Amino acid sequence: MVRKYMLTCLLAAAMAFPILGNAGDKNKANFLAATGKDTIIGVVAGHAICAGGVPTGGSYPYCTEGTNQTVVRGEVDTSVLTDVTGSGAAMLTGATTTFVSNCNLDRNLQGPCWGTFEMTVPGQGKWEGTWQGPFDFVRFAASYSMVGHGSGGQLEGKQLKYEAFTDGTTFYAVFTARIHGE
Repeated sequence: MVRKYMLTCLLAAAMAFPILGNAGDKNKANFLAATGKDTIIGVVAGHAICAGGVPTGGSYPYCTEGTNQTVVRGEVDTSVLTDVTGSGAAMLTGATTTFVSNCNLDRNLQGPCWGTFEMTVPGQGKWEGTWQGPFDFVRFAASYSMVGHGSGGQLEGKQLKYEAFTDGTTFYAVFTARIHGE
């Protein structure tokens, strides 16, 4: 039985090597990577619907105490990327992102948020696409993903895959990004 298992593992490994290619060959990489910080610098309140409460007329906490469910539509958030490093840093450094945000939050101000984004990179062009992820507005914790396409300059025709999170202990999210070529 152990012999059969080992043969199966060897066969799987042998089949994987041609798919993975030579990981040490940097000339065959088809993406660039970057990491950094994503910090919110502005919020324009959207429309809030409050089940069991009344809208506060602004952004967080959106509704009065005792609200059972909060629905937010069309909030506009602005962030800036800083401390960007990695092979794709030039395609993200100094970027300002405008998010259009929508959320369905429970009584604990937790729930899914989603929307669109436009990220302008000085002297490079812009990224546009969609984003989504779970948020906890009481702890200011979140995890979100963005996918988009580039236009203008060296961003033209490229694709962006972006993941960010904050555990509520900082005023910024930490991100990792992959930029895929044409």
